[in-house]
Amino acid sequence: MTDAPIDDTGPTWPGARGDRGRRNWRTVPDRYIHASNRLREDTRLSHNAKGIWFAIATGTDDTPVTINNLADHSADGRHAVSSGVNELLRYGYLTRSTTRTRNTRGHLGTYEYSIIETP
Repeated sequence: MTDAPIDDTGPTWPGARGDRGRRNWRTVPDRYIHASNRLREDTRLSHNAKGIWFAIATGTDDTPVTINNLADHSADGRHAVSSGVNELLRYGYLTRSTTRTRNTRGHLGTYEYSIIETP
């Protein structure tokens, strides 16, 4: 039996747009991340919020981190994703930029999110 090659380019989300969030965590080249058990053991967080944290952590740097983008690539709707993101913000596992840039038409852009391993 031969091992099939592993595609470690991460998820691609076609049609994604908006600001790109920064991801602050330690990565291992073979598609795994090292994360503190604190997140897993935090009973204040729902499984939804924990899943969103890991979805952001395992995304690629060229993948924008926005509510709409996360909802578009999950079985959960925008409301569920927004609820999970708010939990992460409330308990310090996620930060959101305080400013939003405007696009060329003058419309407000998206927030930039950064994950935190141990708040």
